[in-house]
Amino acid sequence: MILFAHSQGGIILEHALEFLESTERAALRIFTFGGGSFIASGKSHFDSHNYASVADYVCLMGSPNLQTLALKRYHAHKAGLTDDQMIREWAFEDAILELDSIDAEVIKKFAEAKTRHYQDMFSKINNLTILDPDPGSRWKHEFASDCYQDTVLQIIQKYRR
Repeated sequence: MILFAHSQGGIILEHALEFLESTERAALRIFTFGGGSFIASGKSHFDSHNYASVADYVCLMGSPNLQTLALKRYHAHKAGLTDDQMIREWAFEDAILELDSIDAEVIKKFAEAKTRHYQDMFSKINNLTILDPDPGSRWKHEFASDCYQDTVLQIIQKYRR
């Protein structure tokens, strides 16, 4: 079964999955768009995926830490950075901002721990794609958004085959 959810629908599906057996959840391909929350990897069929537009403010409400990380990753990719490069950069920035030490060994150990943290967080957003917003959109929370509808059509074409 293929399910599409928008906005609060993502929250409802996330909670509804808790009432299902793992075999039942595995049969559901869930695609969220602009969800107030998103379906974590492993909670449903492995094809399930979450989509958020850069211009969709609602996506930042449900899972703010993960959505913010996904947006930060999106912008770093746009700037040409690889995941490893951005993680190294962020870990060092965190060390500078959070530590009150200039000891190189302390900074190194902290940055290593932050690197592992970001790698773990990235594994939690591997089924979340940030889409380019509709042209001219500053804030737009509509399932009818071109970026969402284009993706829905791609998904429909994939499963029609």
